[in-house]
Amino acid sequence: MFLDKVLSLIPSDMLVELAAETEVDIFSKKLQAEVIFKLLLHCLISHKDNSLRTMESAYETLLFASINQNFQKKSIRYNSI
Repeated sequence: MFLDKVLSLIPSDMLVELAAETEVDIFSKKLQAEVIFKLLLHCLISHKDNSLRTMESAYETLLFASINQNFQKKSIRYNSI
């Protein structure tokens, strides 16, 4: 899968450090910065038209669940993104 190759180029520790440095996870309860980054990257690569509703449906697919193994949530709403 192409997305796995792209994500392997970015160390997970770097994403955690970036999230801590920018403090984006302070008020986040469901979606962490790492998950949002992976979701955005996944949607940019695999979908022609991107919107919050597209990202919502992409989050719930099995393909993204395999990418997002550390943060398992069954469903989200588009306004959570």
